[in-house]
Amino acid sequence: MKLTKLVSSAAVLIIAGGLMWFSLSQTDEAPDTPDSAAPWRCRSCDNAFELTAAATEREQNRSQHPFSIYCPRCDKLQAYRVIGCPNCGTLFFRESIDGSSGNCPVCTPQAPRDRDDLNELDLESSTQTVSII
Repeated sequence: MKLTKLVSSAAVLIIAGGLMWFSLSQTDEAPDTPDSAAPWRCRSCDNAFELTAAATEREQNRSQHPFSIYCPRCDKLQAYRVIGCPNCGTLFFRESIDGSSGNCPVCTPQAPRDRDDLNELDLESSTQTVSII
């Protein structure tokens, strides 16, 4: 009777240990489905492309960089995930990418950056009169 209890207890422990090992050894793999795809664009050659979550994970592992990956066209480490404008669909870089405003260049053109560009603006049309009472 004691031997039967000992064997059954050992069997339960072995099964529980096996189930625990199996559940911990399973990794949550990123989906490789079309609905997991995100838009990317290369700053070097302007190539626009999409990658699934699994492909993104593989490319980020290859590039050893958390934000940029190698462009599939020019093979430079200049491809970044981009945002699609909800109004016109233009793909643009996030503000965290150097040189980007984070705004759609079509719907929200950037302000001029140097003094010569400022001189070309029609400042009278943008001036407003405000009365304080």
